[in-house]
Amino acid sequence: MPDHTLTRAQAIALCSSADITEHLADVVGDRAAARCFHVVHAVEHAETYIYILGGTSTHALAVERLRKTVQALYPTADVTSLEVCQVVPGASAGLAGAWHYVVETDVKPQAENDFNDWYQNEHLPGLASVPGTVLAVRLKNPQGSPRYHACYLLHTREAFGSEPWLAVRATDWASQVRPNFMNTKRTMFTVAG
Repeated sequence: MPDHTLTRAQAIALCSSADITEHLADVVGDRAAARCFHVVHAVEHAETYIYILGGTSTHALAVERLRKTVQALYPTADVTSLEVCQVVPGASAGLAGAWHYVVETDVKPQAENDFNDWYQNEHLPGLASVPGTVLAVRLKNPQGSPRYHACYLLHTREAFGSEPWLAVRATDWASQVRPNFMNTKRTMFTVAG
């Protein structure tokens, strides 16, 4: 949601007003499921992302209901259904994640296979192995742009930009893949309590 900062309670209320409480009950009903409902705020500007783990038979209907409700209240906001491509527990798995870094990008079609191989085999596992990384996740937007989202849940902000983090970013393969990025957006978020 560009230009808006919603609290976790406001995000839950928004989802409830979209009449997706049955879907939300599975997501926020217990502590184990709390990771499935994730609200984050951009650090450098007003923007809120709300992640709701899907996978239920009612997910598509819930997304459409939420889209209508959100767009009625926040015309500049969007609701996008993303598919999980890859999940890698981080070196600091089990610790609380206070920071959420996201890279959203498209990639030139002729470079897409190499891009996916690089993320799958080097980049996501490499950044997950950095001390301070709790979880690394790749998501795919099957119908829109940016098509790929790489999300890093960080225990401390210092993990981002640390010497091990920069070493992963500076590989030869990374230098070959990165020029094929298009429409790239990089954002640091804080995790809403």
